[in-house]
Amino acid sequence: MILEELTLFNFCLYGGEQVINLAPVRRHGKLRPVVLFGGINGGGKTTILDAVQLALYGQRARCSKRNSQPYEQFLRDCIHRNVDPADGASVGLSFRYASDGKEHLYEVSRRWHGAGATVREKLEVYRDGERDKWLSDNWNTVVEEIIPIGVSRLFFFDAEQIRFLAEDSSSNEALGTAVKALLGLDLAERLIADSKILESRLVKESSLSDADSTKIDELEQLIGERDEATKQLKAQLATAENERQRAQEEVRRAKKAFAKVGGEHWDKREDQQKAANDLKVRDAELKTQLVQSATGSLPISLVRHLLEKAQRQDASESQSARSRVVHEMLEDRDRQIMESLSAELSEAHLQTVDEILAADRQGRLFEGDTSPRHRLSDRARARLSNLLETVLREEKESAAGLVEELNQVIHDMEAVSRSIAATPEEDAIKGVAETLTEKAKEAGALEDQVRKLQKELDRAKSEMESAQKSLDSMRSRLLKDEVFKVEESARMAELASKTQEIMKQFLARASAAKIDRLSSYVTESFRFLLRKKTLVESVQIDPESFSISLLAADGTSISKERLSEGEKQIFAVSVLWGLARASARPLPSIVDTPMARLDATHRNHLVERYFPNASHQVIILSTDTEVDQEYYETLSPHLSHAYHLDYNEKKQFTEATEGYFWEAEAVGVGSN
Repeated sequence: MILEELTLFNFCLYGGEQVINLAPVRRHGKLRPVVLFGGINGGGKTTILDAVQLALYGQRARCSKRNSQPYEQFLRDCIHRNVDPADGASVGLSFRYASDGKEHLYEVSRRWHGAGATVREKLEVYRDGERDKWLSDNWNTVVEEIIPIGVSRLFFFDAEQIRFLAEDSSSNEALGTAVKALLGLDLAERLIADSKILESRLVKESSLSDADSTKIDELEQLIGERDEATKQLKAQLATAENERQRAQEEVRRAKKAFAKVGGEHWDKREDQQKAANDLKVRDAELKTQLVQSATGSLPISLVRHLLEKAQRQDASESQSARSRVVHEMLEDRDRQIMESLSAELSEAHLQTVDEILAADRQGRLFEGDTSPRHRLSDRARARLSNLLETVLREEKESAAGLVEELNQVIHDMEAVSRSIAATPEEDAIKGVAETLTEKAKEAGALEDQVRKLQKELDRAKSEMESAQKSLDSMRSRLLKDEVFKVEESARMAELASKTQEIMKQFLARASAAKIDRLSSYVTESFRFLLRKKTLVESVQIDPESFSISLLAADGTSISKERLSEGEKQIFAVSVLWGLARASARPLPSIVDTPMARLDATHRNHLVERYFPNASHQVIILSTDTEVDQEYYETLSPHLSHAYHLDYNEKKQFTEATEGYFWEAEAVGVGSN
């Protein structure tokens, strides 16, 4: 499929008729797949995406500004504001699509105008230049064959909104439907469903007992009721989910506004005031404790050196006293020795011995300061020792702890005071706070509603599946009981049963193989685009639930919550890229707001690696801060067309002109 031309007439911001060439061109034999639209916020970029979807899908299109609006009101609002609603508006899309081995040019024109209180819409489809009434009347069915609306969501997307693939497990069903359609698995499911219908018809035409017939009717009625309930609940859930996401976005904006006016300080004001009071009390307690410390032994630590000097003096005095006692004892001993030797030794020898003993006594005398000063008692000495070795150390450590805590309290008091001073006045924040509370309350209610609807949907699906199993089991029993009136019916019923069995086996094997290949493509794409090469080793997709898991090198699961906002966007893009590669289905891609949340590295990877290779036709809707001058140069070798969406204040509508923001004439057409 190749989008050729988009025609807008009085559509939203676009006044008058504007025809935009979307077809990719070849230059020097090389396809240039990228068509680039540049516009500031509110300049009409998303309107291009809406126009393509509206042309193809009409009432079913997921247009950005429709929300829960009735379709007619949405169409009326899409008529340019300076145009009489009776003049109307239109969107037209032409594209080439090959079917049955032949390429055709399709032109879809959707026009509408106000007619009193109603809006009249007309759809016309042309093939190869001729209006085709059958295509016009059956377009909703035909377009599902070309590009199902569930699939289009994965090819025509707002890059900021596709992050649901990395965040919302409720997307599994939508992803599964798209995957089945793209990979051709839906055909097998359809064949199974058709064979069940045939089987049901044959059973009804057989010779059933009244009881069996009644039971089958009851089960079919129950299945029909639950199927209808499931469809309604899905629609309600989708609406509620959209509303929930809108409410969450409003809460995010309200929080941002709340923070901007000092909401963080406002939220903490009561706690901060209590903290200030507590700190003030503690400050007083600590100061009292320090004063009490000053009345004890603590001040003595200021003259510790004098106490230590007194202790050393006392030690000298004690040693000197002991020395004198020893000296006196030695003098008595030596005197006794000399008296005992006086009768046996000569005078000269006695003189020599006396000198030796005198020298020994002298050598044992204490030579320090022996003058008594303090004369401490044993008790005073013990108290001095305890004071120096224990009391002063403990009191000093206690005082240091009190001072440290006091300094911290003073620091905290200053911080709390600054926070209190930054708290806005109630009048200044009251409105913003009330808005935040209101939005949070609304978001909470919608969360509850989504959970309630999901629970009801699960119950309806479970009841429908249970009834279907009962019906299948009953049909199987009836088939075995050979209740058919004619042999041909029995043969057809047997074939239908075998078809179901074979298709189920085929579906299981084909799903496993194709999902495995899809997982490989997604893994390859994610690692190719991701900055952190070692963050994720592989991406696994469950072939039954279609839930997506990220695995690390050691095989452990990585929560998607660990991914940054930019990584989530890259992951979602990788899923879509892998899906496109696995399907081998040549569909164009339209990417709105491609790089708003990405850092520089991921932007580089997207521009250099993804856009030139994403598809044979990639339409990018960007601001000048996303695809800037540098990225524009990088994309230039792959560009077919570049358009600048410029709002003309004088004409009061947006015009799409050739060129980009600063290269109005650089990229033109016709230079193939």
